[in-house]
Amino acid sequence: MKTIRNNNKYITQETLNKCFRCGEYTLVDKVLCGNGFSTRFLMEEPLKYHTNILIAPNIEVIKSKEREYKSGRIHTKNNIGFFYEGCESQISPDMDVLVMVSDSFKYRKAKIDSLTIDKILIDEIHSIEAQGSFRRELVDFTNRSEEHTSELQSRLHLVCRLLL
Repeated sequence: MKTIRNNNKYITQETLNKCFRCGEYTLVDKVLCGNGFSTRFLMEEPLKYHTNILIAPNIEVIKSKEREYKSGRIHTKNNIGFFYEGCESQISPDMDVLVMVSDSFKYRKAKIDSLTIDKILIDEIHSIEAQGSFRRELVDFTNRSEEHTSELQSRLHLVCRLLL
């Protein structure tokens, strides 16, 4: 186990980069790394012609990040797409970051497979697993996401899961 400590209140870009290791799943405890992990991830520029994906624990997190992005509170040059039920957004290759819940990830898998993925962040993995206990389609999401991301790993993709 590798411990990465961050002495700042909010996670730095340097700390974020240390949390991703090529071809590996990484579990991150945000208490040790600092707050603002998913926001910093949205600011992370993917490799050229690549896309980052943030799988959020619920729709409210996505809507909150979307409001921050549209209001300019998330300072980034990234073109970010937000996907949730009732949202009309379509995945396009010019998007730098996709933000969605696990259902959307599953539903849009064919379109996602056409992209070249740089990094995937599964935020609050414990929440996604807990939801699986009462939502059949999410039961054992971790293993199914591993099946999908293991295909991606062969193309040097990075996956990070957050515990908190």
